[in-house]
This record gives sequence, C-alpha cells and structure tokens, in this order.
Amino acid sequence: YDMSATSSAGVSAMSSSKQTLAGASVTQADGWTTVTFEKLLVEDGEIAIARGVNKFIWAVGNNNAKAYHPFRGGLSLDLESCSASVKTLKPVSRKGVIAHGILTIVAWAWLIPSGIVAAVLKKLIGSAWIKIHMRVQCGAFLVAVVGIAIVIAAVADSDAGKHFTGSHPVFGIVVMVIAMLNIAAGALRPHNTDAEHPVKTAARKAFEGGHRAAGVIAFAIATLTIASGINRAFAD
Repeated sequence: YDMSATSSAGVSAMSSSKQTLAGASVTQADGWTTVTFEKLLVEDGEIAIARGVNKFIWAVGNNNAKAYHPFRGGLSLDLESCSASVKTLKPVSRKGVIAHGILTIVAWAWLIPSGIVAAVLKKLIGSAWIKIHMRVQCGAFLVAVVGIAIVIAAVADSDAGKHFTGSHPVFGIVVMVIAMLNIAAGALRPHNTDAEHPVKTAARKAFEGGHRAAGVIAFAIATLTIASGINRAFAD
C-alpha cells in the first residue's frame, strides 16, 4: 500500500507491478495476529533490506478495519541472528487532545459568536456593547491559545514526530493569525472626527468593512478547523 496520510483516505493499494509480496496470509487466534509473507530484499523506490540489523516500524489498530493505528512502535531486527529489540512509541496524550478540543470549541463556537452578537445588537445593548465585544473576543483568543499550547505540549511529550502535519493545524494557524491581526486592528482602529456628531472618515469606513470581513473569514475557517479536528480525533 501507498500511505500518504494518517487517515484511511490516504491509504491506497500500489499498482499491480509493485504487488511483489508472495505467500501472504493473516491468521488470528487466541488474541494473536500472525502475518506471514515473502518479500524481495531490494526493490525500486523502497528501502533495501540488508543482511544484519534492519529497522522496521509496526502499528496495530483497535480492530480489523482499515483505519488509523493508535498503537505503534519501532523494531530493530538482525536478520542473520534473528535477535531483535523493540521500542513502543509513546502516543499523543488523549487527555491533551480532548482538552485542546474543548477549549478551542468553547473559544470559537461559543465565545466568539457571543462577541459577534454583542456587536450586532449594539443598538439594543447601548454603549456597553464595545466593552463586551472586545473583552469576549480577547478572552476567546486567550482560551484558544491555551488550547493550542496544551496540544503542542502533548505532541512534544510523545513520539508523534512533527507538530504541524495535515490540514487541521494549517487551518488552525491561519485562523489564529487572522484573529490576532483583527484584534490588533480593533485596538488601533481609527476614530470618527467628531465625538458629538460622529462622521465616519474613509479610514474608519475601511476599518469597519475590513474588520467585519476578517471576522467572517476567521469564523468560517474556524468552523472548518473544528470539523477537521473532530474528524482527526475520531480517526485517531
């Protein structure tokens, strides 16, 4: 199989010319899975298997379905003496992933929309709307930052390898950058020329249009990020 992703969608059978395994069989009995096959030691486009010590990786899933394997490790095997050493890889903390998901969902599916509602209902709320809007949005950003820090720490404490692989972290980085810039723009927003009789300047109009657009874009990307994160969590 070719494996281009950790999800089952990234696993596809190689072309018929590369199907070189012989005598392949799988048996399961008494809690043991035995895989038997013959393989060419040297093949084009693959790591050659040499006499002496070779390094292999292994992975086991929760069932027989084609899905992400949460249990995995490495194996050093001496093919001349058949002596081996095994290392079990430490997975990403499930608690860390759950905490990350809860905090980022609270930030982007509850707090951010609440801040948006305060801005939409500003005529009903009165002058206090701007303080509510700013505090809720800044609070949401900080909650999301904590959630991201937790999952980065969880990955660093595991043998998972790279932090930012797949679409989910890419979406997350983009949405957090947009949010940070939008908060900064809100703090540095241009004011109207006359507090008594507000007249919107061109800069103010440009800010309001850009601020709203950036907020909508960030929320849309955040929705995609949450969806991809949920899919990734269940796939894992």
